[in-house]
Amino acid sequence: MKKSVQFIYLLLILPLACFAQKERKIRHPKNIILLIGDGMGTAQIFAGIAANKAPLNIERSKVIGFHKNQPTSGFITDSAAGATAFATGEKTYNGAIGVDKDKKG
Repeated sequence: MKKSVQFIYLLLILPLACFAQKERKIRHPKNIILLIGDGMGTAQIFAGIAANKAPLNIERSKVIGFHKNQPTSGFITDSAAGATAFATGEKTYNGAIGVDKDKKG
């Protein structure tokens, strides 16, 4: 009789104990900081690591991304064309800001 009472007790109390646990609150970031290194690629990051002779703080970043594009006027992108492509999703020619390859804004 004693074992069956303990078994019934477990069947009744165990589920209640599981529900009694507090739900974990999901924490969302308060702010997000977007750093865009102009003219900065993996070679420049490696040069910084080599010059510093130690890890850089950028290596602690949990999320990184790369943006690769060429202008419509050549192979090497200047800051203006790169920023336009990054912000609008449209490639443009070097020296242009906020317009597409046909000079339409």
